[in-house]
Amino acid sequence: MPSQPVFDELRAALTELDESKVTQLVDDILAHAPSPEDVDRTFQAIQLGMQEVGQRFQAGDYFLAEMLFAAEIINQVMPRLVDQLKGGQRKSIGRVVLVTVQGDIHDIGKNLVGVLLTSVGFDVIDLGIDVPPARLIAAIKEHQPAIVGLSGLLTLSIDPMKEAVDAIRAAGLRDQVKILIGGNPVTEQVHQIVGSDAWAADAAEGVTLCRKWVEA
Repeated sequence: MPSQPVFDELRAALTELDESKVTQLVDDILAHAPSPEDVDRTFQAIQLGMQEVGQRFQAGDYFLAEMLFAAEIINQVMPRLVDQLKGGQRKSIGRVVLVTVQGDIHDIGKNLVGVLLTSVGFDVIDLGIDVPPARLIAAIKEHQPAIVGLSGLLTLSIDPMKEAVDAIRAAGLRDQVKILIGGNPVTEQVHQIVGSDAWAADAAEGVTLCRKWVEA
């Protein structure tokens, strides 16, 4: 059974963007037939490391390149951890549909949110980029998520976010889902214009909001 220092090392390695150390530690943990609790602790270490990366970014110590590299490191190890969870039949805490809204092809923030949501126990249905409202509505009907996440990097994404929310309402689905928005142009004012349930300034805050919603 991995000891706590291993998880502390993993958190620190991700914070310092040490790709080989992160990979080595995850491989070591998985090689010892980890329990579901050990896998959860691995996810928590990764989430804490990513939160620290985000804090360094906000403080100006890291830049976009470092954020991208941290996300890439996580993407390298996450499939093996998710496979381990599936093997252990971990119980889902909720389902989330994520999209980058129509007209926007940026997915860094969305992908990071998806990784962190998966790490805390959500089932994530990622519809990708440039998603029109009709496709989003079809996914909500098919997957019955508790939460819909709308992402956009461009200022031009604000109107498509509102159109997506309006389409959800017109389809009679608005009361069935919580809607979270995020991305570079998103502010409290944009949240009010779009008509979402909440907005997040970063991925970690978005995950915290989602957990509060499903645990309420």
